[in-house]
Amino acid sequence: MKADEQDKRREAALRFVAKRYRPGALDPDRAWLRFAEAQGISSLKRVWMRSAYVWTVAASIALLVSLIGFYQWQQKQPDWVTFTAEAQQVKRLTLPDQTEISLAGGSRLTYDARHYGQEMRLVRLEGKAFFEVWHDEARPFRVETAESRVTVLGTRFQVVAGKEQTTVDVVSGKVGFALRGKTDSVALTAGLQAYYTSGDPRIKVTEQPNPNELAWLTHRLRFEETPLPQVVADLEQAYQTTLSYSGDADKRLTATLEELTLEEALQVVNETLDVRITQNPPNP
Repeated sequence: MKADEQDKRREAALRFVAKRYRPGALDPDRAWLRFAEAQGISSLKRVWMRSAYVWTVAASIALLVSLIGFYQWQQKQPDWVTFTAEAQQVKRLTLPDQTEISLAGGSRLTYDARHYGQEMRLVRLEGKAFFEVWHDEARPFRVETAESRVTVLGTRFQVVAGKEQTTVDVVSGKVGFALRGKTDSVALTAGLQAYYTSGDPRIKVTEQPNPNELAWLTHRLRFEETPLPQVVADLEQAYQTTLSYSGDADKRLTATLEELTLEEALQVVNETLDVRITQNPPNP
């Protein structure tokens, strides 16, 4: 019974509304004006309130869009990380892909921590470094210097990026050596060395490189009838210092020096060749 009574009441209410409804009769703006007049609120204040609300919403949306855009822009920017090795020191690094790097004294290596390994594993080098690159065919490893680039998939090699010359020595694997901005590259395999000199349009390959190129890292020097000036140069590179010598420049050394301090190595060479090689004082 109660349900029937409620249905009858709803039906009567609907008939009442339908009978008296006229299009435009229920106008919220007119209703607000009547309410505003009764309450003493001016129409100007009503317009200001509505405008303030609209502008607040618009400003919030604009701020949100700006924040999203800034975040997306920031994610595209590089996050450069730089490593520097102190003079006469070797700094050892491990990159996120487990590639290991030995950085010679006075050298600098930089890479983009945010994008490294996404499509390519890119580092930039000033100075000398030895690389043991983790193999990954999908993401080549590249070393960029001021004037050249070295690209590999996985190998062991050294890059010396000097002011006027860049040299690459390959210990194992295969390396592509090219000038920056050029598409052609020179393929190098184990035991080969290539170098580029500023102003020379060609990369030159050496099949019998200096056996002491990696002595700074291995602490092993091998000389076979090596002239004194070259012995001194190799000692300077191995111990990352500068030397002076006096004596017959035509004298030659045949010897192997392993795990010796600089003082011990100089003593061996001086006594063997009857010359005088001394270490220069460090620059102030």
